[in-house]
Formats: sequence, C-alpha cells, structure tokens
Amino acid sequence: MNIGLDLDGVIVDHTENIRRVARELGFDASGKYSSIHTLKKIMPEDLHYDLKKAIYGKMSLKAKPMAYAKNSIEKLSASGHTLSIVSRRDHDKDYALSWLKVQGILEHIPERRIIFVGDDKYKAVEAKRLKSDIFLDDKIEVLFFIKSVAYPVLFNRFGLDLNEDKYEEVRSWGEFLKLVKNFTL
Repeated sequence: MNIGLDLDGVIVDHTENIRRVARELGFDASGKYSSIHTLKKIMPEDLHYDLKKAIYGKMSLKAKPMAYAKNSIEKLSASGHTLSIVSRRDHDKDYALSWLKVQGILEHIPERRIIFVGDDKYKAVEAKRLKSDIFLDDKIEVLFFIKSVAYPVLFNRFGLDLNEDKYEEVRSWGEFLKLVKNFTL
C-alpha cells in the first residue's frame, strides 16, 4: 500500500517544546493542552503563531520522535509498503529534513517522497499525486480535504473529542500498525 504520513504531531513529538514555549508565553500546556491544536483554541492568534514558529524552527531539531514511530516506519517499509511524508511547513523545512536524517527515517522514506506544502488543503493534492491509499494526520481538517484516499486515519494520541466525521482513528503507532495490517488482509 501507499501510505502518506503527516510529520509534526505524527512522527515528530513536539510536546516538550510546546510546553516550554507555552509556559514562556504565559500558558499552561499540560495534559490535553500539550497539543498545538488545542492550544490554538485558547491562545490569541499572534501568540499561537509565535509558538508554531518556535517549535517548527531550530528548536524542532531537539524534538523526540513519537513513541514507536521510527520502529513502525521501519516495519512498514520492510513489509513492502511505500511511505511518503506530506507536511505543512511554510518555512523551516530544512530543519525537518535534518531531523529526519538524524533520526534515520530517510533510510526508509526517500527524500523524493517527502513533500512540504504551504497550506493543509494542498496535502490532498499531494496525497492524490502520490496515490496514497492511507493517510495518517493529526488534524481532522486535513482528513476532510483528502477525498482521494481510501483510508484517511486520524492520529489522536490525546483521545480528544475531535472525530465528528468518524474517520478511522488511532492513538498510537502500535494501533496504526494493526490498522494497516487489517487493511491489507
């Protein structure tokens, strides 16, 4: 299968950086507020922009991989699946590529299959061009745009009540691996 993956919040775990920057901006980012999407609901737009700019910039080089993401990507690749990353990064894509290289993910997803777009709606264009069968993203809005993908999947690790459209949903990479296995049976 062709599997499309979001980067930030799916492969890259920005939780610690989000908490640190949010505290500096005067916000508590504990529990469910460790999600950049939840913070968007309580932060003024300008401060949320500052938060995103900080965590997706040089600071992202110190971010950890999401639990079991690297191992799962390796297993999916070894099983013959074609993996792609489609990420919305207006700026700082060089930091993302450096992070992917340091983490060893470029060994399983070639750089030519890593696409950066300026707006979430363009993820749908790239998912279609890449002939993605499955697309894993942590933003419900992205899944709404992706109509060409047979299996849009929400990565909802905090278990937030986001999934009004009832997309397939996973809370971890382990759950995602099981789901992919079920799709391929």
